[in-house]
Amino acid sequence: MNLHLKLGAAALAGATFLLSAAAARAEGEPGGAPASAEAPPQADAAAPAPAGALGTHQRHWWATLGVRTTLVRSAGYDVFSENDVLTQASLAGGRTLLVVDRWSVVAVGGWDFGAVTGEARGEESELVVHRLTAGIEGRYHVFPQLFGFGRLSPGALRVSATLADSVAGLTLHAGGEEGAWLPAADATLGGAVQLYGVTRADSRRARLWALLEGGYGWSGSTELQFRPLAADESSEAAPRRMATLDLGELALRGGTVRLAVAGSF
Repeated sequence: MNLHLKLGAAALAGATFLLSAAAARAEGEPGGAPASAEAPPQADAAAPAPAGALGTHQRHWWATLGVRTTLVRSAGYDVFSENDVLTQASLAGGRTLLVVDRWSVVAVGGWDFGAVTGEARGEESELVVHRLTAGIEGRYHVFPQLFGFGRLSPGALRVSATLADSVAGLTLHAGGEEGAWLPAADATLGGAVQLYGVTRADSRRARLWALLEGGYGWSGSTELQFRPLAADESSEAAPRRMATLDLGELALRGGTVRLAVAGSF
């Protein structure tokens, strides 16, 4: 009996030793994971955008300053210029509305201003043009620092035309003192390339871009019917020019090109 008890105790001790040795070996092997191993750290919710994301290269406010040149073939434009070129200072701005992968949609608005002087019938003439537009621009980013775009912008054109009358000592106006308002629209294609600024997609710092676009600028037409203002018609010199002087029709439409620098922020 005592012998059986001694053999059972020895077997139990041996099994305990073998289990302890196996557990120790499992902890020491490369594939084994200790029971006290910590759970892997969770991803940081504020981690930077993955490489290749466009970020603020695509989502931003946008402002431009440039020069717009339009080729005007209208015969009425000859009253004010010896060539067919109308040059205007150009201001524009916008904001990204929608982003889908490399595509984006931007709301844009612009103001173009220019004036030209010439000579008609031996008298000095002047044309002042304001062009106000607002529309939608679609963009595609080839790279974060390079994108192409197409824009459609309806708007309005304000034309103020004057002609001096040296004989009567008056200034004749077409469309009244305030000028004429006409419908207008632009359809253009272009591209922009980043010139200066950080490359990180999550940066909110301003970037500098160069922009070139071309297309067609349309506007309604107006009659160049010159006459004194109502206040001048009562003067003693006015009767010499009471009849309206008709110099044809003016339509400021044609191919247009705009070169600008832009800032995004």
